[in-house]
Amino acid sequence: MTKNIRHNPAGMAPPTQNLYSHGVEVPDGARRLYVAGQVGVRPDGTLPETLEGQTEQLMENFR
Repeated sequence: MTKNIRHNPAGMAPPTQNLYSHGVEVPDGARRLYVAGQVGVRPDGTLPETLEGQTEQLMENFR
């Protein structure tokens, strides 16, 4: 059995808890990437003030 691969990119704010990951890849027969709920937090941990700014950062975090 292949282990799950956790994805916590260096360019994103780190997860708030050790058991949490931004994404988990489950390579069992096919490559899958499960992405946790994301918020518009900048890599330095700050949050844009506007909804538009948070949405833009959210999309950047997905990239």
